[in-house]
Amino acid sequence: MLSLVKNEQDLKTPRLPPEVALSVLRAQRGSGETLEFLSTGLSMAPLISEDSVVEITFEDPAGFRPGDLILFARGDSLVLHRLIHRWSTERVIRFREKGDRQLAAAELQIEDVLGRVTAVQRGDGRVVLRDPTQKAVAFFLLTWSRMEWRLYEAKKKLFGSGPTRLGRVWSIFSGGVRRVAMRTGRH
Repeated sequence: MLSLVKNEQDLKTPRLPPEVALSVLRAQRGSGETLEFLSTGLSMAPLISEDSVVEITFEDPAGFRPGDLILFARGDSLVLHRLIHRWSTERVIRFREKGDRQLAAAELQIEDVLGRVTAVQRGDGRVVLRDPTQKAVAFFLLTWSRMEWRLYEAKKKLFGSGPTRLGRVWSIFSGGVRRVAMRTGRH
């Protein structure tokens, strides 16, 4: 989840109702404008954690590629996840997204995609996602996310979608792999 302000002290006017905020952001789509948002979720940790400030550029989503971190609308919420698949059917571009800390992935229509993350400001500094080192980390995390999602889909077919001991062990292992990848990506 994301908020348009860095903190509550920056809020000088009442919050916009979610449907109004979304319509304003949809109007920004493809404009090339860049805005900063405060992250309020943990689905993209360790790269983006609670209270990280993310820089979003409102570009044409047709240019987005697997590995990009994208901002999209889900109902009245803004969500920031990794794009793990992109395909076209009958001239319609479709996406599949997944949070780095989540096992399940979901399909998206291009109309719901608003922008791409270009940088993240965290307690330990600023991470620019177009940096060559960060591109390599993004490629690794994309590959990991795809494998993780496929294993989760296979687990659901074999054992159902409920929690299992295997799932708990996998969560611990997977979290460690992501943390190592993020440490490798620091300069």
